[in-house]
Amino acid sequence: MVLLVGFLAFACGKDKDKGGDKGLGAKSGGIPTSREGQMYLLGQKLSQAAMINGRAAPDLVARTFKAAGTVADITLQTKLAPLPELSGDRAKDGAAGMHYLLKEQGADLGKKIAADFGEASAATYELAVKVNMLPMLY
Repeated sequence: MVLLVGFLAFACGKDKDKGGDKGLGAKSGGIPTSREGQMYLLGQKLSQAAMINGRAAPDLVARTFKAAGTVADITLQTKLAPLPELSGDRAKDGAAGMHYLLKEQGADLGKKIAADFGEASAATYELAVKVNMLPMLY
């Protein structure tokens, strides 16, 4: 866990002694101001939506997916493909969510992030996606 936090702090490249953004960033409940922070938020929200699809209340899934869509629209000027249709089988729905993240929309976003913002932003996005997938595997 300490290694993960250290990686994120390094990836964001913020100097805590500098003036900062005067309350507009994540520390004040807003959207992260660093590109890596924004990509982490995108990966987090998208993977949370895909992983809880069919397991949580539909309005929670919709709100979480909308948050991911907003970040994708603002930062990447792209619209997200809809989440996979639910089958009613939790195992199949979970597998469909993982496929969506690893082979479909999630993979496409990773490539776009790498092309638009570089490998550090893409790695931060991938980290967020995979960290949020872990609870589904156990």
